[in-house]
Amino acid sequence: MDPYKVEVELEGTNSIVTATNIAGRKLELETRKKFNRIFSTYLHRYGIDGVQSRMINKSIGEIIDEFDNSLLLKPSVEGEIGGMKYQLFDPVEQTDEDE
Repeated sequence: MDPYKVEVELEGTNSIVTATNIAGRKLELETRKKFNRIFSTYLHRYGIDGVQSRMINKSIGEIIDEFDNSLLLKPSVEGEIGGMKYQLFDPVEQTDEDE
């Protein structure tokens, strides 16, 4: 589905997490992976309110276009245990600009 036709919308008591999951299911795999990386980066940097303010009522295409790739978090540790892959990240320090 065209990512510019899929919006992150809050309906009723849905949380932003639910809204992004619903929107993400409509995307092709590679677009969904990119969107999930953006969501995770925003969540780590800005918290749930920051995710909501940056994604609500925007199309997935707009969110991807507006994202600054320099914000992407790099894992400090990656590995695999029993077939399960994992990544660990250093904590992100919040600044006044991030709020």
